[in-house]
Amino acid sequence: MSKQLVGLAAVLCFITIGARAVEGNPLKNAKVGDFASFKMSNKMGGMAMEMENKRTVIKKTDTEVTIEVATKVMGNETKFTYTVKLDEKFDPREMAFKGKGDVTIKDLDKGEETITVAGKSLKTTWTSYEITHSVNGRTVNMKGKTWFCPDVPLGGVVKSESEMGGMGTMTMELVDYGSK
Repeated sequence: MSKQLVGLAAVLCFITIGARAVEGNPLKNAKVGDFASFKMSNKMGGMAMEMENKRTVIKKTDTEVTIEVATKVMGNETKFTYTVKLDEKFDPREMAFKGKGDVTIKDLDKGEETITVAGKSLKTTWTSYEITHSVNGRTVNMKGKTWFCPDVPLGGVVKSESEMGGMGTMTMELVDYGSK
C-alpha cells in the first residue's frame, strides 16, 4: 500500500510543479544546484498524508535542463528525473498527463498576494484553474489555485491547493529555495 501512495504522491507533485502556462520557458535561467523544497498535505479516501518534496536542477545545457524530484512519504523516498527542452513552451500541467488520455486545462481567475516563506515576504501572482482528464471512459475534474513568484527557482511555485475531483485535496507550500 505505501508504494502505491508514494506513486500517487509523485503524480500529484508533478501536477502542482507549476500549475500554469507561461510565456517562453521559465527554466531558461535555471542553474545547476537551484532548488525548491516543499511540504505537502494530502487528504484522500479518509486518509491524511504529509510529504516532503525537493526539486533540484542536476544538469543544464544550452538546450535543456534536467530536474531531480525527491519525495518522502511515510518514511519512503522516491526520486525521479525529467528533462525539459528550453526552446519549447513549458506547461507542467500538460507534462503530468502526457500520453495518458485527453486533458483540457482552463485558467479561471488570477490575482496578487504577498506570502511569507522562511521569513521573506514574496510578492506573488496566483492563478486558479480547472483540469478535465479523460482516460478509458472515465473523466475526472480537478480544480486548483497556485501562487507564483519569479524569485523562486524552478517555475516560481510558492503555494498550491488542489481538489482532485472528489477524490481528495492536496496543499503544497514552499519551505525553502535557493541555489547550492
